[in-house]
Amino acid sequence: MHCEPMIAVADVAASARWYVELLGADNDHGRVDFDRIVADGRVLLMLHRLEGAEHGLAVDVTSPIGNGVLLWVFVADLDTVYERARAIAATVVVEPHRSPQAGWREFTVQDPDGYRIAIAAWE
Repeated sequence: MHCEPMIAVADVAASARWYVELLGADNDHGRVDFDRIVADGRVLLMLHRLEGAEHGLAVDVTSPIGNGVLLWVFVADLDTVYERARAIAATVVVEPHRSPQAGWREFTVQDPDGYRIAIAAWE
């Protein structure tokens, strides 16, 4: 069993580029209305335009999107992803630190639509 979260974004192509650059991943659809971020043969995240409701994705476009959601991405090399975040001028919400209770290092960035993305790596 696994999850493939779908988030609503204002500009699918721009968001896909942001995630591909941050995570060193690929995208495999490249459509104006939909794309998938993939790595190692697995879908990490699906991106859908705000106006699309064909999958039951309901978005109130009068409210800020991204609020109240924290996506977690586990990576092999936290420092490399952090360097990529800095290179693309991502907003860093929480700087890299060790979480002793969890046993990993993590940091949090904000994507172009306001979603918070926690990047973590097991120590």
